[in-house]
Amino acid sequence: MASATTIGKDSAHDHESDSGHDRENTPAPSEGGGGGGGGDETQPGPFSLKRKKAHPCDKCDKSFHFPARLIEHKNLHTGKTPFKCTIENCDEAFPTSDQLRTHAQRHLLRFRCEICHKRFQTESIRRTHMLTHSTVRPFACEDPECDKKFKTARALEKHADVHRPEEPQVCDVAGCDRSFKRKDGLQRHKRNEHGIRFKKRRSARKEDGPGFEDANVVAQ
Repeated sequence: MASATTIGKDSAHDHESDSGHDRENTPAPSEGGGGGGGGDETQPGPFSLKRKKAHPCDKCDKSFHFPARLIEHKNLHTGKTPFKCTIENCDEAFPTSDQLRTHAQRHLLRFRCEICHKRFQTESIRRTHMLTHSTVRPFACEDPECDKKFKTARALEKHADVHRPEEPQVCDVAGCDRSFKRKDGLQRHKRNEHGIRFKKRRSARKEDGPGFEDANVVAQ
């Protein structure tokens, strides 16, 4: 039986070799639609849009494009669990690599919202998220003529732009003269039009602290 490491390598190789060469090595189906098991009515050829699943399971009616996928699938029938979680103090193991990947997300997103059950990487991000379930708006605009309040410091910061003197945000990409009132508008333009990526800002910051206590009351 192939080891978990071997399975992983085979799977990666099979995905990379999804080409016409594979199609040439795929045995042609018999006239009766025989042992392929995929239920494909079209016969594979050089211009076929749908490849025949040439690797059928001998325990059920499922078929697969790649032998490594079939090997993993057979683990469901035999009960073998070669895909082991490598996180410290976790002894979970799974029959397929897909199930292991799904499980791994629970380690990365350990903090769960008790209301909508979404998961987050850190407690501070979860607490910021909790404000979306709350009617409390602890972040008030400092402009004396504005009575708007917001759930997060980031939303307040974004709103504050409307009170600042207009300073056009000009695109600095060569040959582009577009300008925007807001920085986020300029960034969106650069991302969509010029393919420039920006680092994501953290959802939760230290100054977000006050107001979380109110949000936690709602979650109880």
